[in-house]
Amino acid sequence: MAGAERRSRRGAARAWREWPAAAHLDPDRLEPGDCLLAWGPGREAVRYCHFAEDAELEALLSGLRARTAAAWTGEDGRGTRNRYFALAPA
Repeated sequence: MAGAERRSRRGAARAWREWPAAAHLDPDRLEPGDCLLAWGPGREAVRYCHFAEDAELEALLSGLRARTAAAWTGEDGRGTRNRYFALAPA
């Protein structure tokens, strides 16, 4: 699933500038696809995520001095599919 479509389905992602200054983030240093997700029982904690489009992901993996030892897709129970990679030295 494309990153933008996946972000809109998750609903937990918020714009960077909506987070309080206590998050200690400089929005000017962020890239497209970077976001924070509300996390925890009261959703008071935040988790950094980066939603990569397929082309960006391929570029990142091909630029590493490592090989993909395993790759899989998992579902979070709400229909959101996430891709995971285990890397090993090349």
